[in-house]
Amino acid sequence: MSKTSLITLLGLAVAIVIAMEQEPAQRAGILAGAVLGAGIGLLGFAWLRHSLEYRPARAFNTLVLGFLIHLGALLVGTLALHYAPLAKELFDARVFAVGYACLAFIPVVFGALESVRIASQDRTAA
Repeated sequence: MSKTSLITLLGLAVAIVIAMEQEPAQRAGILAGAVLGAGIGLLGFAWLRHSLEYRPARAFNTLVLGFLIHLGALLVGTLALHYAPLAKELFDARVFAVGYACLAFIPVVFGALESVRIASQDRTAA
């Protein structure tokens, strides 16, 4: 398991602790945002690692596309929770956006740093 995955799991644990002190709608929003942000972030990290291994010239494109997917998921998720009547009662869209942003930040930054480290090690070994 990579350092990025472990740090993301630690971030999810912190989000759970913070969510337990909130009201039910805020709790659900924090947890939904954190899980979605971490999931898409780790998926983007895995995609970047795959791209570095098999198509290193397209690694930057993969990183940018992963970031755009993050922005799209944040926009669609927040708008869906804000405008859908049933979801508006169950989830707070504002804390969803905050939870998503906090947990999506971890794999994007740490994943990029870990990928750069791996790529530079491969370059020096070759």
